[in-house]
Amino acid sequence: MLRTSMDTESDSDSDWEGPATTDTLALSLSGISSFSSFGHYQDADGVRACCLSVDPSQYRWTLPPPSLESDTVRETARYPFDNAYSDADIVLRAADGTHFYLHKAILRVASVFFAEMFSLPQPTVAPGPATGPQATCAEIPIVPVTEDSKTLELLLRLCYPVNSPYVSPTRTGISIAVPVLSAALKYQMPVVAARMTRKLSLCAYSDPLEVFAIAYTLDQEELGAYAVWLFTGWEDTPADNDTLRAHSPDEYSPKMDDIPAAVYYRLLEYHSTTTPLTSMKDARAAAKRIFSGSPPSEKLDEAKVDLGRLVHPFNDAIHACTVVSSSDDSVFHLDRALLVFASPAFAKLLLSSPATASGASETPEVHPATGRTHRFPEDGRTLSKLFQLSYPMPDPEFCKSDPPDVRLRDALSLLEAAKKYEVPRAIAFAKRACLEAADASPMRLYLLATRFNWEEEARGAALRAVYNTSDQYDPQMEFASAAAYRRFLVYRRKCRDVILSGGNPANSAYYAFGLLEQV
Repeated sequence: MLRTSMDTESDSDSDWEGPATTDTLALSLSGISSFSSFGHYQDADGVRACCLSVDPSQYRWTLPPPSLESDTVRETARYPFDNAYSDADIVLRAADGTHFYLHKAILRVASVFFAEMFSLPQPTVAPGPATGPQATCAEIPIVPVTEDSKTLELLLRLCYPVNSPYVSPTRTGISIAVPVLSAALKYQMPVVAARMTRKLSLCAYSDPLEVFAIAYTLDQEELGAYAVWLFTGWEDTPADNDTLRAHSPDEYSPKMDDIPAAVYYRLLEYHSTTTPLTSMKDARAAAKRIFSGSPPSEKLDEAKVDLGRLVHPFNDAIHACTVVSSSDDSVFHLDRALLVFASPAFAKLLLSSPATASGASETPEVHPATGRTHRFPEDGRTLSKLFQLSYPMPDPEFCKSDPPDVRLRDALSLLEAAKKYEVPRAIAFAKRACLEAADASPMRLYLLATRFNWEEEARGAALRAVYNTSDQYDPQMEFASAAAYRRFLVYRRKCRDVILSGGNPANSAYYAFGLLEQV
């Protein structure tokens, strides 16, 4: 008799098949031509189980297939995804090639995504290969997915009436729950997503920042709010009848590295404002602000330029051999030979058929003088300076009456275009313009320098910021990583320690340390 348990909760990570252990032998169906009986029974624990009776002369026993951690790729997944009863009607093929034989009826109930997909008219599917000895139907549709077999098996076991995998509230549990939660959100499996979210909320007690980073990455605001509440909360100390912060703002998790510096800044800012009376409701409101980004008043207003009215020196339609149109309809009459000499990217683009610079072909406007027009996705302000720096003419100037934010935005647009079109002179000029526009704020200058890997400038800006008593939100935080901002905070604190001890931070080992590397 072969027994497979149904839906019960397992108590260990390795216990996948209920009462059976990893040492239990599994039945290989290769060589079996028929079953003598099929039925169900109640085992000693009252668990309803499926039973197969076979002729002993026709079966052989083998050890269980290798674990999910094995490097060996199995062509067919384990039971119940091996089409043991030849009734599967859909196959999911994992990223590593493993085939999961599944049932549309179950996927429809578990997943809104699959329910909608199966409701669409299904195309005629060419017969596929019979995968594995149990695959008796060669015409089952095969759907490739991006998840690996380990994640997919965990996900599907939470959907099928079989024992569910145990996820412990530890770092190991986090590494298991995160990819499953991501897949559950992708395939719109609310029950599985809720279950993995509960597991992660338990993990937040020991490492709220790691869970917060996961919640932000997966856009799970409620889970993020819970992590925020734990990270910024207070706890009682019975010994002296006082309250202390549960977590110091100096704590950090490597999982935070890739989230925006602005998110980390807003989290630390909220941490500094909480009191023992701060509630979970307050944390939810804070999480909404932290997740949503900077308020509208902090965002930079777009400079207004009338379409097609930008003043620039490229108006000689008689001698021009190329016409470029910008995204805001500014028209530039250009000498193609000079642009080709200035940039190999211009050479490739302008010597080809007229098209958009972004690579998408379109029916070009034919200019009456030159016979060809190229459409560039950049605005006229950016292209005007880029073309001036491609010609043998003096450097362009930024309007000194513009506020620093506007000048920095224009310099960054120029830098992006200069790198895209590979104009060395423009790259050098744009870098100088960026540094000049950001020079008034050491932290902004640091964030800008780390964004573009300008290490010497980043180190100098961080040293200048040692004497700043506090930080304020800066739009450049939206583009820098939390890891960069964290290095800035640690570097500044260590330099201050050197100053308090009577030393010179510029001569210390901290100053010599690369700020673009981990502190």
